[in-house]
Amino acid sequence: MTHPLSAPRARPKSPKHVEEPIDTEMKTINVNTAYDSPVVVPVSTLGSEQPHDDATFGNGNAGQNSMMSNKEQASGPPRLTLESLPAELRIRVLCNMPNLQTLGALLHASPIYFAQYRQYRKSILAQVIHSDLGDELFTDVYAAFRSRASKIGPRKGPNSNVTDFLSLYRGWRSPHDERPTPDMCSLDDLRWMTCFHNSTVRPLVSRFVARALAQQPDHSSVSSSNPASFLQSDTGDRELSRTETTRLLRAFYRLEIFCHLFGGSQYESSLFLGDAISGLFFSNFDPWEVEEISCVYDLVKDRYDEIIAEVRWEFDEKHPKFADDLPFEPQAPSFAIGRVYVDFLNGTIGRGGLRLAFHMFASETHDDLVALMEKSLNAVPHSFFREASSFIAQCNRRCPYTGSPDDRDRAEQRREALTFTGDDSAQPPLAWVLLWGGKYSNLYGEYVPVELRRRGYVMWDEGRLDSEATREYFARLWAESPELKMSKKDWPHMRDIFAPGSP
Repeated sequence: MTHPLSAPRARPKSPKHVEEPIDTEMKTINVNTAYDSPVVVPVSTLGSEQPHDDATFGNGNAGQNSMMSNKEQASGPPRLTLESLPAELRIRVLCNMPNLQTLGALLHASPIYFAQYRQYRKSILAQVIHSDLGDELFTDVYAAFRSRASKIGPRKGPNSNVTDFLSLYRGWRSPHDERPTPDMCSLDDLRWMTCFHNSTVRPLVSRFVARALAQQPDHSSVSSSNPASFLQSDTGDRELSRTETTRLLRAFYRLEIFCHLFGGSQYESSLFLGDAISGLFFSNFDPWEVEEISCVYDLVKDRYDEIIAEVRWEFDEKHPKFADDLPFEPQAPSFAIGRVYVDFLNGTIGRGGLRLAFHMFASETHDDLVALMEKSLNAVPHSFFREASSFIAQCNRRCPYTGSPDDRDRAEQRREALTFTGDDSAQPPLAWVLLWGGKYSNLYGEYVPVELRRRGYVMWDEGRLDSEATREYFARLWAESPELKMSKKDWPHMRDIFAPGSP
């Protein structure tokens, strides 16, 4: 289905892949909380199945197959087992695993295949990572790995490590330059990326999907107060498509890159204000991709706010447990979280990144949350994600006198048409096209209602949306939402979107 609503700088369509569902069950996995240290977990433990001694193509029990009597074996042709294949074929089986989860399950289930894997693990792991992630997504995975403090290198000048890295990142993402590939990485690097992907990123994707699709739509009453109105009624029962999975994964990895670069440990904060960060980082992406990152940031921020609401008193300077502490010799950390909320929000999420996000969801008891925050709370007085995506940052960046409007800003000002061309991770999703009335928009962040991001509106394929209900819901949002009203106030050329009396 094509909607009569073309990006001014459309990238080549990504190749179609066989759709692979992801596990939507949130699992508690013990990982190293040191933010910049790899989790040293054998790749053989990536699967969820219990180990046993045989794996067969049939549905029968492996132990029963191995105990089959000689008479039973003689009564028909010998039954071929996966583990009876020659070594050359076992290697090919391993190299052709469709994704890391399947590879991990096989290695966990079969000592024979695990032994074979250990002989050729770099080449096998490189091929499976490429099959699972593809070129575009691996670029973000590699960038998240390389942007860590231990990898990015020391500053040669003010903030030069950040700006130099972003120049590299832009080159990696360019269709005209050579992209990083798994083959160019060392075995240790591949294992680090694999462990981080399976133990941290995928569980967070599952958490996002569970929250975003939890509220069932009520199409009997389409209202701007019901952000599920634009989804199909059975949307929560469908597996994620390859396109949806790509959007979700790259959003989390790009948030991790953002935390590495602008979390406060890599640069002199006074030199990067919100509009500077917006121009340096967000300008690398199409606006709907910025909203993808904003969606997962809001997930992390909302969980942080929930935890702070529960543990705030435990860290309050007026708590009785701090009464006997000398000002210069505190026995436990106390924080003025309420007085400098934004500094703690920015510093804690910026320094903690996705590892902290994972532990914020995995920790459930009050004592666990207190212990986690005691180790993780940081107050850093600098601009971070909220400031970089704010009204002010976007106005300053787009101002022709004080900022640097880019091609996307000019496309918006010319009111260029934006067309939905199908579900493709390189093209705008249907919800984005409909929200802006089929016209190009380079607005994001504070210009978009947060309830849309909590529903992951830019993550979903056409088939997950109810197109008619979506149009009606967006029309109500434009009439009632303070954020969308602000976009018309700040940018008069946007007033034609869902204008009263428009079709």
